[in-house]
Amino acid sequence: MEDARADEPLLIVSGGGHAGAAEGRRKAPAAAVFTREEGDIEPIRGVGDFWRQFAAESRKLWFLVGPAIFNSLCRYSLGGITQVVAGHVGTLELAAVSIVNNVISGFSFGIMMGMGSALETLCGQAYGAGQVDMLGVYMQRSWVILLSTALLLTPLYVFAAPLLRAIGQTAEISEAAGRFALWMLPQLFAFAANFPIAKFLQSQSLVLVMAAASGTALLLHAVLSWALVIKLGWGLPAAAFLLNASWWVIVLGQMAYVFSGACGRTWKGFTWRAFHHLWGFVRLSLASAIMVCFEIWYFTILILFSGYLKNAEVSVAALSICMNILGWTIMVAFGSNAATSVRVSNELGAGHPRAAKFSVVVVVFTTFLIGLTLSLILLITRKQYPDVFTNSKAVKKLVYELTPLLAASITINNVQPVLSGVAIGAGWQSTVAFVNFACYYVFGIPLGVILAYIVGMGVNGIWYGMLSGTIVQTLILFWITYRTNWSKEDAAEPLLVSGSDHGSGGEKKAPTGTVFTGEEGDIEPIGGVGDFWREFAAESRKLWYLAGPAIFTSVCQYSLGAVTQMVAGQVGTLELAAVSVENSIITGFSFDVMVCAVDAARDGALETLCGQVYGAGQLDMLGVYMQRSWVVVLVVALLLAPFYMFAAPLLQLIGQTPEISRAAGWFYNYPDAFTNSHEVKKLVHDLTPLLAASITINNVQPVLSGVAIGAGWQAIVAYVNIGSYYVVGIPIGLVMAYKMGIGVKGIWYGMLLGTVLQTLILSWMTYRTNWDKE
Repeated sequence: MEDARADEPLLIVSGGGHAGAAEGRRKAPAAAVFTREEGDIEPIRGVGDFWRQFAAESRKLWFLVGPAIFNSLCRYSLGGITQVVAGHVGTLELAAVSIVNNVISGFSFGIMMGMGSALETLCGQAYGAGQVDMLGVYMQRSWVILLSTALLLTPLYVFAAPLLRAIGQTAEISEAAGRFALWMLPQLFAFAANFPIAKFLQSQSLVLVMAAASGTALLLHAVLSWALVIKLGWGLPAAAFLLNASWWVIVLGQMAYVFSGACGRTWKGFTWRAFHHLWGFVRLSLASAIMVCFEIWYFTILILFSGYLKNAEVSVAALSICMNILGWTIMVAFGSNAATSVRVSNELGAGHPRAAKFSVVVVVFTTFLIGLTLSLILLITRKQYPDVFTNSKAVKKLVYELTPLLAASITINNVQPVLSGVAIGAGWQSTVAFVNFACYYVFGIPLGVILAYIVGMGVNGIWYGMLSGTIVQTLILFWITYRTNWSKEDAAEPLLVSGSDHGSGGEKKAPTGTVFTGEEGDIEPIGGVGDFWREFAAESRKLWYLAGPAIFTSVCQYSLGAVTQMVAGQVGTLELAAVSVENSIITGFSFDVMVCAVDAARDGALETLCGQVYGAGQLDMLGVYMQRSWVVVLVVALLLAPFYMFAAPLLQLIGQTPEISRAAGWFYNYPDAFTNSHEVKKLVHDLTPLLAASITINNVQPVLSGVAIGAGWQAIVAYVNIGSYYVVGIPIGLVMAYKMGIGVKGIWYGMLLGTVLQTLILSWMTYRTNWDKE
């Protein structure tokens, strides 16, 4: 067997030695706007140079970011709509859907998306280097891995009910969530199929295709959910069917585009090469999975802790409402994350370190402003927006109290994902994984627990811990990015190495239809303000071309579950709680597993591979990578199926109440309190300030994570996440919630504190990165 480190390179350039590799990487795609034709940017020597480059880079970024944000919002809205309609069915149904969305599906989604980030790194850098033929191969490898992962996650769905009871959920919620988890098994395999192909398309700037599929699915999902669940009263079975169908509409639509031959040399059909060098792909996928899962599970744990507080239904409902809003706003950052990963990986693959570094500056600045704006809007409307989710005065009051923390979280989390995107683009998944673990699990969660239970701050303490972990993670990623030597990252240890995996030397030919990489090479050094703004505008156009459809797609997909939760909230408080528990534990767990099998937020390994391969011109390898990812994700989906089937007993096993467990077993729901319960609406109202703060933070934090992903720092970010979320955020949240008596607000305070800490760390890492060495 060949040596895994030397003889099984993830990215290969035809030709001999590093010289040949370098030459291959610099054959940028001919018609791209994301990898410059004239080479790297010139050094910035003044304010004028800075603003010229800033304007140029902004144009590139928004060309990516606009569609990416739209795509993310659409995908996220799928679950949100499901939660809304579940809230109209009943309280138990809403709780069950929330538990499944956040725990079962959320866990699976995190794994699947995390493992896909390897594809993001490799495809992005390969495309930037002109290795377009490898993108299809990378995608197929990712399919192999994710399908396998899905099989492994199936028991999570089958035994969801006992698992939820084991972790302390009530019997009712566990049983309800367990039934709903079984219904959501098709979504698990949709995760496995979607993440590789999404990163395959994203690495080629084909974000409009993704946006079209997600937008169509969201429109159909919203109309049919309202008609079948609310008007006809078909309940959670109809909501689950529609959510599954909507996700598969997205998958089949994207597949139809790829298989039609519209992708050119990046897709040459299925190939046995997808099964070659799987171990090297798995290593990067696992690093990506750990990186993303530590971050996503962080929020799942916070939802579970809120269920152990006094008046758990109100705490869970209010926290779920705030989390749902935070999730929607994070979709903007995730779209920026995707765009950042593409920009960084493409430019590194093309040998343009200055352009890669400058794109980070532009996207962080842009996403921070977006997060700040969203936070201000949320703070202004903190007395009104809880009415959309619930009729409970208690829940609305708690949401109102949580709004400041929510606003802070939104701001931080609009930067952190961008830094993660940088890590994926550069292939740093392993590093980011360690960072995430340290920030979230060593710092954030313990702090949240201390604040929630010991200090007595309740849900506020949990949120404080969460926010603290995120802030720490962001700061670390900032530091890593800032300290990165981008020239070294591009040349000294390239993922694109000489070898024979690609076949003929012709596969080095640069792609001809992309708008992300051009023939002009790296940007010129920025010597003044004028240069800065010119480059900023150009980069913004590129980013928003990618981010627009990507954000739309994410929003549509997320809204599928959100709509279900909203209708569940209108049914009753128990229904809302059940849906929230199912979404958080059953579906959330499966979603995290899928993420970790392929991507993050975003298909990490696949995103890395496809992005770098596309930048390298190896178009034919994109299809191979996507197929590999399909295999893995589908297997993972099968393994996750039992979690849906046994959601109710699993929820009871983890401590959920019997009522919520039973309801969650029937349905899957993200923590969204779309309900008629006055208590739930009151608590959500109190939580609104924290939600607003979280939105602000989380519109920055994902951007920084995107930077880290784009640069391949996943391992470092994993440490940051662990420290920020689990060492700081969660412990503080628990102390504030349980010891200080703050309740659900304490939990959110801990969460927000962890996020802020993570964002600060990622910001520092990005600032300290030596982009020339990268």
